Amino acid sequence: MKKLGRHLYAARKSKGLTLSGAVKETGVDAGLISKFEHGKRLPSLANLTAFAQAYQLSFPELKKLWLAEKVVDLVQYEADAAEILALAESRVEYLAGEKALKMDKIPSAVQEKLSKIDTLKAKWGK
Repeated sequence: MKKLGRHLYAARKSKGLTLSGAVKETGVDAGLISKFEHGKRLPSLANLTAFAQAYQLSFPELKKLWLAEKVVDLVQYEADAAEILALAESRVEYLAGEKALKMDKIPSAVQEKLSKIDTLKAKWGK
C-alpha cells in the first residue's frame, strides 16, 4: 500500500492541497486520506476515482497501482511469494492467449468493425 499512498501524497502536494483542501476536492474523509497516504489502508474504487478527478491523475494508472497493492497484500507474508506471483503471471498469460484465440474465431467482417471502435472513440473524444 505504500507505493500507491506515496503516489497519492505526492499528487496532493503537487496540487498544493492541504489535507482539508483534499477533503473538499475529493469528498473523502481526512482520516481516510491520511491512512491511504501512509499505506495503512487501500482506498475503494470510488475513492480512487475521486482522487483521479481531483488530482487530475490517470484512473487506469491508479487502478494498476491499486491492484498491484492488493496482490502484494495477499502474498507479502508467504514464504513462497515469488513462486505464487510467477504462477499468477503464467495464468494471466494463458488467459490472454485464450482471449486472443477466441478473437481468431470471430468472422473477419466483425473483427474489422470492432477494430474501428478505437478510431470512433478518438473522433468522439472518449
